[in-house]
This record gives sequence, C-alpha cells and structure tokens, in this order.
Amino acid sequence: MTNGQKTIMANKKNHDKAAVAGDPYLAGRRAWNEQFGGHIAAAKAWRALGLVSLLLAGVCAGGMIWFAGSPKLLPYVVEVDREGEIAGVFAAGQMKDAGVEKRVIQYQLAQFVQGVRGVSPDVNVQREAIERVYALLSQAYPAYQAVSEWYRGNSPLKRAGEETVAVEITQLLPLSEKTWRIEWREKRRARNGNPLGDARMTGTLTVLSGGTVTEKNLLRNPTGLYVTHFDWQEQLGR
Repeated sequence: MTNGQKTIMANKKNHDKAAVAGDPYLAGRRAWNEQFGGHIAAAKAWRALGLVSLLLAGVCAGGMIWFAGSPKLLPYVVEVDREGEIAGVFAAGQMKDAGVEKRVIQYQLAQFVQGVRGVSPDVNVQREAIERVYALLSQAYPAYQAVSEWYRGNSPLKRAGEETVAVEITQLLPLSEKTWRIEWREKRRARNGNPLGDARMTGTLTVLSGGTVTEKNLLRNPTGLYVTHFDWQEQLGR
C-alpha cells in the first residue's frame, strides 16, 4: 500500500469517528454493538447447536425404537418323521399359516391317493372317487398319463366285481415346498369279505398350487391344487 493510500484510509477512519462522535444515535448503536453484539451472536450459535442436537437425538431415539422392535433371533421349527429324518423346516412366525396350508394339501393328497388305489363295491362311490382324482390332474402334466394308464390296466369298476381295496394313509410328509412323500397300506378283500392280503406302498407327489379353478371342479378342487407328478411302488420286505 502506498503512502497516498494509507493517508486516504486514515482520513476515512477519522471522518467515520468524527461522524459517530457528532451523532449520539450512531455512537450509542456502536457502543451497544460492542457491548452486546458478541453475546447475541453466541446465543444464535448455541440455539443452532441446540436445534441440531435435538434433531440428532430424535434420529437416535427413532433408530433405537426400530432396533428394539425388530427381531434379533428368528426361531425355526424342524419337523422329523418316524425315522428321525428331517421332513420339513418352518419359521416360527409362519407356523400358523404354513400349518393351515399344509393340512389342506395333506387332506387333498390323501383323498387323491385313496381315489387312485382304492376299490369300492359301490359304483357311485367309486365314480365319485375317480372324479375327485381327475379334478387334481391336468393333461399338461405327466401325472395325468400315469394315473390314466393305471386305470386302463386296473379299472376299479371292473375289479369291484371280485375284490375291494381299502387304502389307509400312514404317513404324508413334505420333502420340499412342492414334493410330498406318502406311505399307505392297502387291504384287499374278496367280495365275500375274506382277506386277500395286505400291501405297504410308498410314493412321491409333486404339486402345483394356485392353479385354475373351473366351475366343474369347484367343489372337488376349490384350492386349485394340481398333481403334476405321481410315482408309487410297493415296499418290499416290510
């Protein structure tokens, strides 16, 4: 800064001081600012800091409430069969809904197997059993061909003239979300009531849930459950 500039700045300061000294209002304002201005600025800073702290405390409180309400551990229920092998795993929170759905599927599959393998002496009862079976089948899946082939070679309506077959379901457990394992006992009797022998059977069924419910099958298959694959065999040596 040159000497000339310094002289101009000094003259300006002297002029401002002279103006303040000559005006009591400006002098009072300057004195008030010098005495209380720092306190006002500090108060504003503390208010801003307090507001930020309050917001942070609210966020922390909300996070703690959410964390406290969220589950830390999710228990599971493991279902085992009679051999001690794992048959199904369910989250504890899903047990109620899963249990209801499971019982519905078990009932329908038990009816299906009894309809496929059973033989009734009553023609009307037997026809209704066959209708229930086909209500859970679709020509788009292999189970339809498997069951139809069995009926062609072992027509229950023809067999009913010589024997009856009672099907007793002994076990029905899920292997996965869509596949079930079923065991049953077949008791064969002649038309005069004499026993013709028993057989223990086992099979696997793969199902499709949420299929189309037609007006024709509304009463026989209201849930839209379809059997896509069905394989069975006799248990030998038991």
